[in-house]
Amino acid sequence: MRAYFKKEECPSCHTKHDPTLMRCPSCGYEDSSRRDLRAFEHHVHESVPWQIAYFLIQLVGFQLLGIILSLIFQVSFAMSHPGSTTEDFAAWSKEPGTNFALTAIAYLILTGAFAIIWAIRKKYPTIFASFKNYKAYLFGILGGVALIALQILYNLGATAILKAMGQASPTINGNETAIRSMVKILPPLALFIFGIVGPFAEEIGYRVGLFSLCSRFGKVLAYIISAVIFGFIHFNWAALFDPTLQASLANELIIIPSYIVSGVALGFIYDKLGLAGSLTAHVTNNMISLVITLVSGGNNA
Repeated sequence: MRAYFKKEECPSCHTKHDPTLMRCPSCGYEDSSRRDLRAFEHHVHESVPWQIAYFLIQLVGFQLLGIILSLIFQVSFAMSHPGSTTEDFAAWSKEPGTNFALTAIAYLILTGAFAIIWAIRKKYPTIFASFKNYKAYLFGILGGVALIALQILYNLGATAILKAMGQASPTINGNETAIRSMVKILPPLALFIFGIVGPFAEEIGYRVGLFSLCSRFGKVLAYIISAVIFGFIHFNWAALFDPTLQASLANELIIIPSYIVSGVALGFIYDKLGLAGSLTAHVTNNMISLVITLVSGGNNA
């Protein structure tokens, strides 16, 4: 199996460039015999260090921002509520409004960081190259609708199996529960944050970063690793350690395959249509889910 990490020399101008590029960035030479490079044709072309950076900025950066913002919120709460206890702050921090503010700020900072990086590196033409293809939007929308259908079918199947086993039907997991509680606070802003900003940051981190990086080893590995990680970032890890949440652990595990399937589907769309396709699918999926939540009053299971 070939891995695409070591820089290759252009037969025409002899400069070295990323081995996944179909065309030499220096002289424009394209080796028509390299059909294997078509596997990267629709990817956002970035070097290995930057692919790793995008992934870590999204995965680790988001968590660090959450910790830092939580500390800032705690100091602010203590200053505005003299004599308050840690229990008071803990209760306040669990309120939907507090979670919404923290999540929204984290996503906006993360997206702003990506924008600044691209501006400094003059990467906007590379990042948004696929957005010129109208098919990416069309099939992206269809993909987003298909994701909703797949999730519904999975939940129906899981419910049928559990009922046959005499078990309770699966409900929404902790991630979805938190989002539904936050959406009702300020719907327009929630649609923007969870429907556009969140998917944008995740597509950069998990498709442009992780999927493209793993594709250098092989597409099968890229689909598996990126989908599993994408699935488990939506897992409520607190259920493993918080005794009050352990009752929901089984439900978390039952729901997680639907997120993994979504990760595979989004990876496929990115692989075939580029960032415009996977982002459109992700936005469509989230927007439909959010609108359903708003229309149903947040009670849809």
